[in-house]
Amino acid sequence: MASANETPTAWQLAKCRFYEETWRDMLAHFGPGALSDGFVHQNERFIAAHCLERIEVCPKSEHDLAVANALTLGTMNGDVGGTFLPFRCD
Repeated sequence: MASANETPTAWQLAKCRFYEETWRDMLAHFGPGALSDGFVHQNERFIAAHCLERIEVCPKSEHDLAVANALTLGTMNGDVGGTFLPFRCD
């Protein structure tokens, strides 16, 4: 995986744009305050890094998990592989 300091390829930018659009749709659907602060912050960091950094985004609540599942299905339907996604919990 490329680092956030490298120039992203067109495909990397397209994947990230698709992820960000889906993320924004989920934020609008669930509304402010429905998702845990850490989940929102880590997703925003992932997007700000052009989706190139390995940032751990861990769903903590029921709504977080629903959004993570929707993002997973949405990105896979958009031909973005599952290894692209930032969801992991230590």
